[in-house]
Amino acid sequence: AQSNKLWVLKVPTASVRSRLGATDRLGALTFDATTGVGSYFVGAVRNTIESIDVIGGAAREMAGQHLLDLLCLSMRSDDRILDSASSTIRAAHLQRAEQFIRDNLSNPNLNSQVVAESCGISLRYLQRLFAENNHSVVGYIRDKRLTRCHEMLRMVNNTSTMAQIAHKWGFYDQAQFCKHYRSRFGCTPTDTRKQSRLEANARS
Repeated sequence: AQSNKLWVLKVPTASVRSRLGATDRLGALTFDATTGVGSYFVGAVRNTIESIDVIGGAAREMAGQHLLDLLCLSMRSDDRILDSASSTIRAAHLQRAEQFIRDNLSNPNLNSQVVAESCGISLRYLQRLFAENNHSVVGYIRDKRLTRCHEMLRMVNNTSTMAQIAHKWGFYDQAQFCKHYRSRFGCTPTDTRKQSRLEANARS
């Protein structure tokens, strides 16, 4: 007999994948928003909705990133996320290694050896796990870092330089960063930033 409110939060699939991994089954799952991080996330959504008309563009972008991080964190607190696709020990090891990487992308010392040691497996075993899924550890780390750089470059109110963004996510060679970025997204970091600003201007 009571009316309900439906809130729709649209987020890029790549952004969720860079934090959680595969997203294929997420749409079929229901998460508890009454306790823990889920409850905190819903509270943050309410506060954002109430304040959205009185905050500027930069604050809105930061709020969006904050909500995205909270959303993924609330889903990760559910055991089904880590174990849903892990029917074997090897699959579980791979998923935990991938999650460790996603959680530590800003660590400048992140490499294959660090991942293997943190997951309690040998370096050779780790590399074999990724090879079986047509990846390399180094390539997986680079891909997730590029996704996070892409997110920041699309934030029109972000004042960080491209070098600062690249450095934040573990790229210390600007030329290599631009090369990998173009290969991944088909354009330069500068192109992404310009296009995002043009789109924002067209909407305003």
